[in-house]
Amino acid sequence: MRIEHVPPDVRLRLARDIKKARKSEREFAIGGDSKYAYKRDRSLMTYRSFLVGLGATLRYVGTLSSQCVVDLGAGTGRAMAELEQSDLGSGLEFVGTGLLWDKSQILKNYRITPAEIMRDFSPSSVGAILSVFGPIHYSDHLQLVLGRIDDMLVSGGAFKCALMIKSSLTPTRDVYHQHVLKTLETFFVPKGYGLAIKEKTVDEGESIFTYRAVLAVKGDSQNLIASHLVEEDEKTFPKDHRPA
Repeated sequence: MRIEHVPPDVRLRLARDIKKARKSEREFAIGGDSKYAYKRDRSLMTYRSFLVGLGATLRYVGTLSSQCVVDLGAGTGRAMAELEQSDLGSGLEFVGTGLLWDKSQILKNYRITPAEIMRDFSPSSVGAILSVFGPIHYSDHLQLVLGRIDDMLVSGGAFKCALMIKSSLTPTRDVYHQHVLKTLETFFVPKGYGLAIKEKTVDEGESIFTYRAVLAVKGDSQNLIASHLVEEDEKTFPKDHRPA
């Protein structure tokens, strides 16, 4: 669903919530670590870890009608910038999005637009969309975000996100994360997307957390492709690696 198709009352609420989110980003640190989401400096190594590998999916995108890869909530854009310079990203185009711009932004192609709107992205123009603990994790308008993802992806396009399902640090969020996962399933499956999930539990001594990499592939009867990609993605990345 594009923003022009959204009922006026929902559009007004969305505008208010986006304004509130931008204000919060400017004024309040997230996670108590003095880092704001739009300044998050996650590396490609961290992305590959939380997504449980990425190599097979990116190679697959190279066979599609669009080789554009969009990162929702890209932070400083570091991971996408490193992908641009790596063999893994050869032949692909990388675009980052976020609510705010900061001088630490290093990705050349970066657009200031909420995930619910994704301004200046045409229908069926993107080969893959990534989200590592981004808007999928915290948007109050998740159906709008998913609608834009569906609208933007080409036939066969892939959406892969990382969700923190359980954490000993934030146990009160577990129910919400399960809700997000269920929402993804109920949105993509009826539309005929192939859906595959890879789960990891990491014990860091002082904390234990479980995260899931969720991969959705657009098109009828794509379950085999989705399952194949998540398995091959994991093979492209060391299984004993721990997220940074």
